This record gives sequence, structure tokens and C-alpha cells, in this order.
Amino acid sequence: MTCSILYFFIYKRKGLVLARGMGNKLFALNIYTAIAFLGFYLSISFIPASISALLEAAAGPLCVALLSFRTNLENNKISINLLFPLLILLLGIIALFIQSPELSYKTLIGCVLSILAALGAALISIKSYDLSDISPHIILAHRFHLTWIASAFLIFGYYDFDLNKIDLPFTIALVFLGVVLPMYFLQKGMQKVKPMVTMVALSIIPMITYISESLIDGSLYMEIIVILLISTILSLFYILKQREK
Repeated sequence: MTCSILYFFIYKRKGLVLARGMGNKLFALNIYTAIAFLGFYLSISFIPASISALLEAAAGPLCVALLSFRTNLENNKISINLLFPLLILLLGIIALFIQSPELSYKTLIGCVLSILAALGAALISIKSYDLSDISPHIILAHRFHLTWIASAFLIFGYYDFDLNKIDLPFTIALVFLGVVLPMYFLQKGMQKVKPMVTMVALSIIPMITYISESLIDGSLYMEIIVILLISTILSLFYILKQREK
């Protein structure tokens, strides 16, 4: 909701106008964003955030490859654009089994939600790339409506939410620095960079997430660090190769 309000005022102040015919495209982005955000944040109720981020990032490139299958087939790029995401996903699954060798029903639910979030993220990257001529301020002002409405319904209707227990100034600062500001750069990047490159770049994030979470709870698996390093190196190599084309 903070994103919607802030970027709405920014694009109005800049004198930008929402073009006719944009309603359906922004509505689609609302659905994809809700799938991505709610899928991820619900998944971490069942599995650790590091595992959820890892699965989402690992499955994201494969989702883009499958959604772009026809285009890749026509351009004779099916091998690299399908085999590489499969390799990244395989590394993610190996890391999952190392940290969670026993798959309970909660783990399975969390994994399904994470993969659903990956699908939403892939659809966002594809749609955003198609809207490269639209100001990111306009997109961010209207992209999150369904997400914050659904989130408010879950928080106040399902969870035992007490506003008095929240450090409001700290939360606002955290939302601004951790969501609102980075979201502008992410949205602008998605509109300029091909969807596959976007998702591959995002697959580097689990390395940071896993190390940060491990430092907090002390459960560090060196095998997972090695796998994430390999995944990160492969992702960087793929990005560099795409820049050369």
C-alpha cells in the first residue's frame, strides 16, 4: 500500500497520465504481483525464508523458459534457455534436500507456494518488459492494489494482528528502505532487461538471504553455500554471455 500511495503522488506530481487501454494490462500485473508476493510470504509460514527464496529464484528462470517456449523454439534458443534454468532448479532442489531431508506436508505446501511465487514473478518480468515505454512510477502506483487488499484481508481476518505491538517508525523506515525504494529500481530494470536475464539475476539473491538467515540462527550448511556459489557463478556467466549478444 505504501508503494501505491507514494508512487501515485510522484507520477501525479510529474504530470504523467495513465494512457487509455492500460487498465487491462495493469489488472494483469495486479494478479501476477499478488501471486508472487502472497505466494512467497505465505510460504515462509511453512518453510524457512532462505529455502523459499531459493526455490522461487531457482524455479523463476524455468517458468520464464516455459512461458516463452514458442518464442525460444522459433529463434532456435530452446537448448540454452531451457537447459540452463533446469540446471539452476536442480541445484535448488539439491540444496532443499540438504537442509530439509525429511519432507513433511508443511514443507511440501511451502515448496508449492514458493514455486507459485516464482510463476508470478516470471509473469511480472514478462509483462513489465512488454510495458517498457510506460513510466515505472505509473506501474508501481497501480501494481499492488490487489496485493495490499488481499494482505489486509489475511492480516485482519485470519491472523491475530495487534497494531500496538508494532514499532511503527521502525516499520515505516524498513518498508521504505527494504521495499519502496528497491522496488523502483527493480521495476525499471524489468522494463529494460529481458525477462530471462531478470529472473537469472534474481536467482543470485538466495545466497545473501541464506547467509543472513544462517548468521542469525546459526544453522550454516557448507554444502548449501557451495551449491549457491555454483548457482551464482553460473547466473553471472549467463548474464555476461547475454550482454555480449
